Amino acid sequence: MSSDLVVPSEYYVYSFLLKWVSENYPDLSHRTVVFRKVLLHLVRFMHMSLEGLMQFAGCPLMADKAQVMTMIVNALLFKINNSCRRVRQWNYEPRVYLTKPVNVSVLHPYAEAVAYMDLNLDDCSRMSTPGNTSYINSELFTFAGYRFFLKVVCRMDPASNVPTTLGLFVGTNHTSQPPVNLNLSFAVRQRPSGDFVHKFTFNQTFASGNTFGLVDLLLCPWSQLVSDGSIYLIDGRIHLRVQLRTEAG
Repeated sequence: MSSDLVVPSEYYVYSFLLKWVSENYPDLSHRTVVFRKVLLHLVRFMHMSLEGLMQFAGCPLMADKAQVMTMIVNALLFKINNSCRRVRQWNYEPRVYLTKPVNVSVLHPYAEAVAYMDLNLDDCSRMSTPGNTSYINSELFTFAGYRFFLKVVCRMDPASNVPTTLGLFVGTNHTSQPPVNLNLSFAVRQRPSGDFVHKFTFNQTFASGNTFGLVDLLLCPWSQLVSDGSIYLIDGRIHLRVQLRTEAG
């Protein structure tokens, strides 16, 4: 129930509850009742990735598919507009996710996807604190037959252990798919206009398990990046955008 729970993602919570109820209630009828009546409302579906919601659509303990689709639609509506009407008994607060939510738009009929990922100051502090992991991955998203993720890295000075720059990378999961050539364009929102400003574009062939990007995306020292006067901090967040385009697009 806690919003302070530190987990990889909200899908992890859902998967854990499925496993827990299966191990503790071997009788299927009891297991189904416990999951639907006791555990289901603990999952914060509005913070689950699109792929996670698609997995929930086939949940073996949810016989009422109309209810499942209603829950998915309500979660998607919140993602689109978080001021929409709230569902009673749903907790809309995010937890502490080790993988960040990513909003992805796939543009048809063009072979192009646009991925948006935000970092808040707590994320920056966690990455730049010695002893912690110096990177944050996004949730997975699917494009051109691959499952991609964004990876934000805080580069640390090896001598002083002080944070220096912010890096941004695009990576793929391991897969048997053939290599795909992509054009990638990185951008970040910038004051005073608040518009996304292009930072870098390159072409790269992705194969299974590849990661490509830049160790210094903004050409800005870390201390300046997170300062009160930073041109990249808008409402306490750094807003990143990556456009992916295939040769077919």
